[in-house]
Amino acid sequence: MVLSEQHPEPIPVMRDINMLLIGGQERNLFQWNALLIKAGFKVLKVHGVGVGGEHSSIIELVLNE
Repeated sequence: MVLSEQHPEPIPVMRDINMLLIGGQERNLFQWNALLIKAGFKVLKVHGVGVGGEHSSIIELVLNE
């Protein structure tokens, strides 16, 4: 799941709070990008971010060589 940068919907925010209880978190696109760069990937495209798409997103990436 990729959260909207501004004014995310309430349900994804509640999932984020629930994940904090078990040591995880939902991330916005900036946070995903930073994490994936650290892991050696380059983001090509993100599908499903924004209204109606916040409940499932696909991040296309490649190894950053």
